[in-house]
Amino acid sequence: MMPNESLPARCVAGLPLAIGAIVLLGCRQGPDDQEDAGAAPPQGTSFALLVVDDPELARVIRQWETEWHGQTGFGYQVSELDGEEFAASVDLDADIVICPSYLWGPLAEDGRIVPMPLGLIKDDAGRLSEVFSLLRVREAAWGSRVFAVPFGSPVLICYWRRDIFERLGCQPPETWLEYGALAERLASHGRSGVAKAEAEWYGTIEPLGPGWAGIMLLARAAPYVTHRELFSALFDLETMKPLVAGPPFVQALEELAASAAWGPPEQIQYDPQQVRAAFWQGRAAMAVSWPSAAAEASAPAETMRIGLARLPGSPQVFNFLDDSWEARQEDEQRWVPLLGAAGRAGVVTAGCSWPEAAFQLLLWLSGPELSRQVSTASRNTTLFRRSHLGFPQDWVEEPLGPEVAAEYAALTEETLSGQERLFALRIPGRTQYLDALDRAVRRVQAGQAAPQEALEQAAVEWEEIT
Repeated sequence: MMPNESLPARCVAGLPLAIGAIVLLGCRQGPDDQEDAGAAPPQGTSFALLVVDDPELARVIRQWETEWHGQTGFGYQVSELDGEEFAASVDLDADIVICPSYLWGPLAEDGRIVPMPLGLIKDDAGRLSEVFSLLRVREAAWGSRVFAVPFGSPVLICYWRRDIFERLGCQPPETWLEYGALAERLASHGRSGVAKAEAEWYGTIEPLGPGWAGIMLLARAAPYVTHRELFSALFDLETMKPLVAGPPFVQALEELAASAAWGPPEQIQYDPQQVRAAFWQGRAAMAVSWPSAAAEASAPAETMRIGLARLPGSPQVFNFLDDSWEARQEDEQRWVPLLGAAGRAGVVTAGCSWPEAAFQLLLWLSGPELSRQVSTASRNTTLFRRSHLGFPQDWVEEPLGPEVAAEYAALTEETLSGQERLFALRIPGRTQYLDALDRAVRRVQAGQAAPQEALEQAAVEWEEIT
C-alpha cells in the first residue's frame, strides 16, 4: 500500500477519529491518571518527530504525513539524528522520538519523556493487546508505567543449512556446548558436496564486530544468568558491583572463543547484516543474525535449504546469591532471548504540549495495518503483533521462502511471548559498557588474555563507568 492510497476503513475510523475525540473532549482525567491530562492540539498543529539512527524508517514515515494530516487535521515534520548525537544531546528538540529500543531508558529515568496515558492502554488504542507480551509489558515499560510504543524488536537467532545438517545427521543445537561441537564438525565435514571446493567455508559466523561482540557475549550468557530469584543479572543491586566477571560470563566467553575459531577471521568486523550476507553467499553452515526484508538480499550462491532456530539455551543457571550452578526447574524455559540488541520504539517527550495526541500518532504508525508498511522498511525491526503472523514474508528476505518465513513468525511469537529475558543494557553509559565487553572478547580471541582475566578487567572498567 502506498501512502496516497486509502487505508482500510477500520484504520481510518480508528485512531484518527480517536484524535478527533481528543480535540472535542480533551484528554481523559480519570482518578487514576490525573497526571496524563493535557490540552487538545488545535487544528493545524504539527508535531516535531525525530527518528534516530534509521534513515529507512524516517523515509517511509515522511511518506505517510499527508495521510495522517488528511485524517486528523494535524501534521508532523520528520528530522533525523544519529545515535551518538542523540545520546549526547541535552535538550530534546522534538515532541516525539522514534529511536533504538535501548536508548530511551535513560530519558525515562531523567523525566525527559512521559508515560503513555492510562486511558489509551485501558481502551486498547492501536490494539496494543496484540503486541507480543515481552515487548508490550517489559521492553515498553520503565518501572511500573508504559513509556514506549513498540515498532518491532528482533532477537538474534540461528540460521542453519538444513541440507547439510540432514546429510550429516545433525540437529540444531540445544546448548552452546553442542553449538561449539557442531561448528567444529561442520567446518571440517560440512563442505563436501555443497559448493566449489576452493571457496571459503566455515562452521559458523557470528556478529563480533564493534558494538556487537559484547552483545553476542550477553546473548550467550543470557540463559546462564537469568535466575528466577535475581532481579538483575548484570549488577549486584545492593553494591552495584558488576557481575560480568562471574562464572556464567566466563563460561560464555570461553564457549564464544572456541566457536569463533571455526568462523572467518573477518567476523571481528561483522554486524548482523554482514553475517546474514556472508551466510547467503554459501560460506557457512550456521550463522547468528535475524531475518529482514529491508536489507539487500543477493541471490544465494548455491541451492540452499535453510532452517531457523532460537539461540541455544541451558538446563542450568547460575545463582549469584550462593555462587553456585543450579538445574532449571521443570516449568522454566531454557532459552532466554536478549532484548534490546536492536529494535525501535516511539516515545513522547516531556516538552510535548499534547502528549495524548502524540501517542495516538505513534499508535497509528505502529498499528496493525500501517506497521506492515512502516516497520518493515527498517533493518532494525521485525514482526511484533499477532496480526503480523498472517504475513510473515513481509518481514524476511526473499530467499527464505514462505515456509521458512512462517516458521520464523511462529518462532518470534513464541520467543517474545515468554517470561524470561535479558536486556542488553538500556542504562546511561551503554556504549561504554559494551565497549568494555568488546575489548574483553577481542583480547581473548587474540590470545592476549584468558576469559577470566579479560572479564575481570571489563568489570573494573564497568565500575569506573558506574
